[in-house]
Amino acid sequence: MKKTLVLITTLSVLYFTTCRDAGDGAMAETLKTELVAAQAALAAAQSELETLKEADEVQLIHIVYFNIKPDLSEEELTAFKKEVNRLAAIDQVKFFKFGPFEDLGDQRALSNYKMVMEMGFNSKEDYMAYQEDPVHLEVKQHTMTYLAGPPATYDFRPQHSGGD
Repeated sequence: MKKTLVLITTLSVLYFTTCRDAGDGAMAETLKTELVAAQAALAAAQSELETLKEADEVQLIHIVYFNIKPDLSEEELTAFKKEVNRLAAIDQVKFFKFGPFEDLGDQRALSNYKMVMEMGFNSKEDYMAYQEDPVHLEVKQHTMTYLAGPPATYDFRPQHSGGD
């Protein structure tokens, strides 16, 4: 995070110094492009930091394992992912992660579930409100056609360090 901030600061100084000296030259355009890229990297790092902070504060984690039909087309898989990602916008969801199974060679892995979703809630009440949220109910209805069977879930309360 500090490296990114130092990089952006350095690029900003170079950009403004060079632009003043070089006018509209190629060097100024290169620096402008690098500055924009550095600003995007900083924004991504700040977003990730916020997600980590929120994830550390949640009181309930909800994990869903999806058994995707093996014959889905790329378009269908993309539509499924788009639907599931809609859940991140629900107010009660404090953090949201979603992705495909990664085969690391562990024989114990739940490899028949090709996608997994993890989300955090501040309370059981927030989780229950999420369960009844219209967006959640729509997503459940729309994604059923992509699944080979019902999803499996696992809910737990994180045990934070310090004896909580």
